[in-house]
Amino acid sequence: EMVETASVQKLVGLVSSGCIDVVFSDEEYFPTAEADGMCADLAEYLDEALLREHEDDLYYCIDPETGKEIVAGIKVSKDNELMKKLNWYTEDPIVAILYGTDRPELAVEIVNAFLE
Repeated sequence: EMVETASVQKLVGLVSSGCIDVVFSDEEYFPTAEADGMCADLAEYLDEALLREHEDDLYYCIDPETGKEIVAGIKVSKDNELMKKLNWYTEDPIVAILYGTDRPELAVEIVNAFLE
């Protein structure tokens, strides 16, 4: 538990400093990130047609600041070519753009690469 707490604190520090634009998570941890308000509304960044194409893979949550439902993440198939090369997950992870990213164009490129 102490290691997990330290890891979360380090992640929060990196996010706060703007060092991280995109995050991948398993379904178990993702609710923690979205509850902390770390995830941006993907509808503000990604093309509407892309969101419709992946509508069954969208992960919704309530924005803690506005109380409105947002698209916080998208499930990425572990069978995606890039995901297979990286061998990161054995299950389909969720990808999200972090709230307040300083590099939105890069974040969108990364997410798009994993959805091809």
